[in-house]
Amino acid sequence: MPKDNQPPKDFKEAFHVLRLQKELKEKSVLDKYYIPRQVPRIEQLKQKLLVDRSPAKFLYTGHRKSGKTVQLYRLMADPELAKTYFTVFYSIEEDLEIGDIEYIDILLTNALKLYKSAAAQGLKLDKDVLDDLNSWFEQVSTEVIRETVQEKTKGWETGAKLELWIARIGGSIQNESTSRLQIRERLLPRVSEIIEKSNFIADQIQQKSSKPPLLIIDYLDNLDIASAQNIFQEHTQALLRANFKIIYTVPIALAYSDDFQPVSRQFDETVILPIINSRNSDGSENSTGRELLRNIVLKRIDESLIQDKALDHMIGISNGVLSDLLSIAETCCIKAIATKAPQIDWNMVDEELDTLKNQFKRSIPEDWYPHLVEISQKKDAAHDKMLWEMLYTLAVLEYEPGPWYDVHPVILQILKDKKLLK
Repeated sequence: MPKDNQPPKDFKEAFHVLRLQKELKEKSVLDKYYIPRQVPRIEQLKQKLLVDRSPAKFLYTGHRKSGKTVQLYRLMADPELAKTYFTVFYSIEEDLEIGDIEYIDILLTNALKLYKSAAAQGLKLDKDVLDDLNSWFEQVSTEVIRETVQEKTKGWETGAKLELWIARIGGSIQNESTSRLQIRERLLPRVSEIIEKSNFIADQIQQKSSKPPLLIIDYLDNLDIASAQNIFQEHTQALLRANFKIIYTVPIALAYSDDFQPVSRQFDETVILPIINSRNSDGSENSTGRELLRNIVLKRIDESLIQDKALDHMIGISNGVLSDLLSIAETCCIKAIATKAPQIDWNMVDEELDTLKNQFKRSIPEDWYPHLVEISQKKDAAHDKMLWEMLYTLAVLEYEPGPWYDVHPVILQILKDKKLLK
């Protein structure tokens, strides 16, 4: 990583910087590579967190790959919020099996993460609370976990023993399907107890740090629609009962579900992150959006390494889907290294357009095409289940102000290739 604030001037270093995603959680990295963006809804969320003293619960959504996580990192790094809250952030992709998640897993992981964060910050919980947690985790553990922990922790202090319980249980619900099912069976009749234990830990955090906890759960927006509906619609009350603030990420498709509207109103607020668009609904260039997207790339790779027309093509292909934008740039760095090219050129980028077209072609059902043509022409869409799926797969993107809709730029090229559009 470059030592100064200048973008990398060689392709190898640029490749590594373009891949920095999780590292942006570190404030020093975030400060170095984040491009300021005016997001009024995030600022409003910040102000509500600062003013509202209730244990509010928030839903946070937007298109996948659009920079939602980075905005959460910005919230965590905000000096006012850091002074006000004991912030606990976790991503379910790192702690749970994304293809097999139940609401009970989230409730349990909330408790585990609160305790682990408190311990990592050196907070000493009261002995009676530690004893209670040790006893409870022993009750809900599988027989294999129980025997392992009891054998290993003979003579250990209460806190050390508790940390092993948490490590073993957390590892089991993430990696071991049989143990995950057994733990769920033990927990389902004890939902109130899980919430109670989380609240005990949260109360201890507030006492010991003089700051209430703020729990942020990322990557829930990558759940498939059926799983997300089951968790958020069928078990709303369990998700709302904690006595501390929580921000839940959710798939953008849920925002368009008629069944979900009564559920969303039970949360304090739903925050939708708008996508960065390089074109307006009338097809004209959005100079502000294009400049922002250019700067996001040029913060990570020196402009001498990429031709202007190649960068413009890159922006046109991705159009606000930030992970696609950075991924195209990464791949082009490797191409430049392999071919010993002095710059990323238009042809290198255009090859990535073909790659993305093939990916979309494999995933788009044939009956979508007439609807995609209509959306492209009208910049609007019926709020039905097909739209949910199109938004989820990024085949259709939502823009502001409006909102208005358009097909992904790569889909537009596919429609033209098929002679469905001129």
